[in-house]
Amino acid sequence: MGHKYDYLIVGAGLYGAVFAHEMKKQGRQVLVIDRRAHIAGNIYTEQVLDIQVHKYGAHIFHTSDRRIWEYVNRFAEFNHYINSPIAYYKGELYNLPFNMNTFSKMWGVVTPAQAKAKIAEQIGALQITEPHDLEEQALSQVGTDVYEKLVNTDNGKGGNGHMAVKKNATEAAEAAEKEKAVNNTTKGKEADSGADSAATEGKEKEGEAVTLAYIGPQLPGGLLKTNKIMIGTREEIMKELAGVLEKYPLVEKM
Repeated sequence: MGHKYDYLIVGAGLYGAVFAHEMKKQGRQVLVIDRRAHIAGNIYTEQVLDIQVHKYGAHIFHTSDRRIWEYVNRFAEFNHYINSPIAYYKGELYNLPFNMNTFSKMWGVVTPAQAKAKIAEQIGALQITEPHDLEEQALSQVGTDVYEKLVNTDNGKGGNGHMAVKKNATEAAEAAEKEKAVNNTTKGKEADSGADSAATEGKEKEGEAVTLAYIGPQLPGGLLKTNKIMIGTREEIMKELAGVLEKYPLVEKM
């Protein structure tokens, strides 16, 4: 190329773009490369019907640092947005994530100390010293009311089904064995009939990537963090969850 650069920046996301901009202001020669066909990394948006759509999922920028706020406002005008989802349970509306409005509506309390005392009272009444599954783990941390109304809405009582369907390790293993047996039978029939293309499609489907999301509480010892997203083949995810399956039922499906 015959051109010399002071910096080669791999990735045109926020960090790379800011660094490149600041170095260019100081008179440095910068080359930015990215494997994607666009800049901005995961906060990239595309215009669809005059609406800016977040291609990789919504991003909300927030900071309490005035210097950062003044810096980003040099480049774009920001909308004032507050993320305030609500939960609907048996004709009642509750703020999410949990806050004092949630606890006040639920128990009539007005201070954090009162809310903590109510949760501690419910946890104590459950007497769960060693959780045996994810449900007990959640109950041992938030008590009965919060769990029933805001976490486990798929409890057969007419909720919205936020929480994943739970299967214990034995049920998960049995389901995997049944699926494997069905796949093997199908492959055998396809091979007998000479359906090579269909067999190839079956193999591709068997190894395709799946997504598993865990939204329960963080498990002791860092076994599994809340809001964890896992992407990979079924075999890869099951291998990653091996330690969890030894002690807790698997939250398998959103």
